[in-house]
Amino acid sequence: VRCNKCGEEITVRARKDSEISRVSEGESPAGAEYFLRKEILGAKCNNLIYIEVSFGPGFNIISKEISGGKFVE
Repeated sequence: VRCNKCGEEITVRARKDSEISRVSEGESPAGAEYFLRKEILGAKCNNLIYIEVSFGPGFNIISKEISGGKFVE
């Protein structure tokens, strides 16, 4: 992700066993089986970046949202 405030690029990692959770019915987009909510803080500034990602079977990304930054592909 890239911080909107300072432009720092931050590599984000997610652990399947502790950070990615199963979806409860009605909480996420259709077809989603797992989700990730994460707060990210870089080294250059104190701007928190919030991401929310929904995954389908096989952990393919169904939807993603970000606040305070941009996704870098």
